Amino acid sequence: MPTGVYERTEEHRRKLSISAMGRKHSEETKKKLSLIMKGNSNFKGKHHTEEEKRRRSEFMKGMKRSEETKKKMSEAFKKQYKNGERKVWNKGLTKENLEWRKRISELNKGRIVSEETKIKIIETRKRLFSEGKLKPNSGCYKKGNAHYNSKTTNQKISEAHKRNWMDEDYRNRILKNFKNRPTNPERKLLKIIEKYGLEFQYVGNGKVWLKKNMEVFNPDFINKEKKLIIEVFGYYWHNREDMKKRDIRRFECYIKSGFNVLIIYDYELIKNYRFGEPLGEKKILERLLSFYQRI
Repeated sequence: MPTGVYERTEEHRRKLSISAMGRKHSEETKKKLSLIMKGNSNFKGKHHTEEEKRRRSEFMKGMKRSEETKKKMSEAFKKQYKNGERKVWNKGLTKENLEWRKRISELNKGRIVSEETKIKIIETRKRLFSEGKLKPNSGCYKKGNAHYNSKTTNQKISEAHKRNWMDEDYRNRILKNFKNRPTNPERKLLKIIEKYGLEFQYVGNGKVWLKKNMEVFNPDFINKEKKLIIEVFGYYWHNREDMKKRDIRRFECYIKSGFNVLIIYDYELIKNYRFGEPLGEKKILERLLSFYQRI
């Protein structure tokens, strides 16, 4: 038998890999391999190269472990955690730890969750709720078959959104996703304004913002010279209690900035199943002229 050091070529490795496919070690062989590897520290302190990591990643793509393998891995990990051989990577880290947030953010950048994964997450949450392992104070709660954020979580989300919304770049980034601007009612009103040459500019796409304290508001139509604002409200959304409170703050902001406000509801401009036929062009024009000429 030849002696010496041999370097396997990629072709040789490929052939060995193909020949080993589907081969299963006997229980006796597994035990022997396990004993040989115990205490083996040849790789301790070493790291795979980026190229090797990429190669292994590509190799693992699309590979699915059987339920039996997953179960065995889970049991092995539990044992390792218990014996202290494996440590929990996020132990001792809190939400206040900036490094923790940065790490999670970097890991999730560009990540797209597949529909299959979404279903698995939902099923897991349902199971945890039924087992009592996920409680309302964990950030969300269950009502019927649906899951909702807790009041505390909603409040935190709202406060974070308000802080972010004060940043112009953030607002512009969000508004780029609104493809339906102007809305159908706004488009109908815009046609009337343009037809009769009324000096109102459509700014409901984020062109103009008025600020009050920690909130900013975007009117739908504006006449800066006469200090006039027209808002086109959707009946459903602006009839909600939370929106009513926000609209009060909105009007306070407009008035403080020296503007007069006219509200026109969507059902006055387009047909609505609840209110029937709209007012019609003539009546809308009368309201606009009355508002425009009284200043």
